[in-house]
Amino acid sequence: MTCLPRVNHVLSPCRSPAIPEQLDEISRVASQAIEEVREVSYNLRPYQLDRLGLTLALRDLVNRVAASAAIPFHTEIDPVDRLLSSEGEINLFRIVQEGLNNIVKHSDAATARVTIRPAGGTLQLVIEDDGRGFDYAALLADPKRPRGFGLSGLAERVRILNGRLRCDPSAGQGTRLTVEVPLPTSHEQKQPSHPDR
Repeated sequence: MTCLPRVNHVLSPCRSPAIPEQLDEISRVASQAIEEVREVSYNLRPYQLDRLGLTLALRDLVNRVAASAAIPFHTEIDPVDRLLSSEGEINLFRIVQEGLNNIVKHSDAATARVTIRPAGGTLQLVIEDDGRGFDYAALLADPKRPRGFGLSGLAERVRILNGRLRCDPSAGQGTRLTVEVPLPTSHEQKQPSHPDR
């Protein structure tokens, strides 16, 4: 019987109007910290690149996404090891990863295709699906869309590679994402790798 008043006394400070504001602030700071951790981890060098090389790492990435999403992916990934700098490999891997994530999350596709091949001094990447498509211009203009990930993050990585990005979505007819990246000369490729990135 004596415990109940003690519990009420402990809980009584929660009735203060300042408590909800403090909880909101804690939640906001925690959410911001989580986003910062996600962004840092997203920029780290994927361990698969050092373990498998870029070509096998990309094939493994597509296979894992296809298995988890139950979407058949047709792949044509030519050997691309050592064609890019260490940083370039990270950016290409993340571009493909984001393109696949967009298909899984937003496309409602029945099938998809990933093609990567060097051609004429460039590395060409095409990711396409037969899903519902979207309005690309409207999405980029939407101030409420998440920043740092998705198409804006993908476009930034293409820019870092001095590449060109083309997105051809058609409502109800799928989306085709095309990236062309200039291949560096041999002396530009020979940069020290950074396994911790």
